[in-house]
Amino acid sequence: MPRARIGKVLVTGGLGFIGSWTVDKLIERDYEVVVLDNLTYQVHRGTMPKYANPKAKHIMGDIRDRELLKETIKDAEGIIHLAHR
Repeated sequence: MPRARIGKVLVTGGLGFIGSWTVDKLIERDYEVVVLDNLTYQVHRGTMPKYANPKAKHIMGDIRDRELLKETIKDAEGIIHLAHR
């Protein structure tokens, strides 16, 4: 049975350990993926990790930024929330 097509999935915290794995699996299944991550200094030292999937759109920002979040989720059909703080 074919699955329903979801156009775009937003993954908050998509550059962390679980988030990056989730992004990879979604892309393997032909989802369009947008990652919102603040590249927490303690984890990423403020730089894009080498394992970031180049097929995803990456937005550096904080989920607490209401305007950025509104813009980012505007046309998302699914949200996977893995960001913390």
